[in-house]
Amino acid sequence: MSESKYKEILASQNNECAICGKDAKEFKTALNVDHDYQTEKIRGLLCTNCNMGLGHFKDSLSNLHRALMYIAKHND
Repeated sequence: MSESKYKEILASQNNECAICGKDAKEFKTALNVDHDYQTEKIRGLLCTNCNMGLGHFKDSLSNLHRALMYIAKHND
């Protein structure tokens, strides 16, 4: 990806991680380019924690939904 394309995507996300919304300047490293591993389509820019989170859940909607339900169940 070119630097100009990266900056274009970053600007379209208001210079924030596409998931957690933290400003890119809060991180020591640049936001990661997230892509669909099957289609190779770029989805957006993510901080390392959000990017790794998706990876750990294997981009599975059912895994993410179960995690969401688990957190909701135990949220006081």
